[in-house]
Amino acid sequence: MTRDRPVPGRTVITARALERLAVGAARGAEAWRDAAASPRAVGVKLADDAGDLRASVHIDLTLGHAPEPLLPLGDAVRAAMVAQLSALGGRSVSRVDVRFSAGGRATERRVA
Repeated sequence: MTRDRPVPGRTVITARALERLAVGAARGAEAWRDAAASPRAVGVKLADDAGDLRASVHIDLTLGHAPEPLLPLGDAVRAAMVAQLSALGGRSVSRVDVRFSAGGRATERRVA
């Protein structure tokens, strides 16, 4: 038997779930992965902006491995955030600020 009407109830997406979606979206931007200090080098803070989301993304890059230039990289992260939060979280994103910082040094390992 199939129903022609929707099942009553509601769907709630918590703030923590939205943060996890945002971190996943920022990590999913392929361009910066080789330059990151570690997989945990991404931090995201979300805030309400008149019903929309405002996101601040912080990415620690390894010195010596940062891609050149960084502006297109920031654009890629921004686009990934907007697309993922809209598609998966059903939320409109008003602003995404991306900040890069030096998180560590690249170390060369020698093989004996």
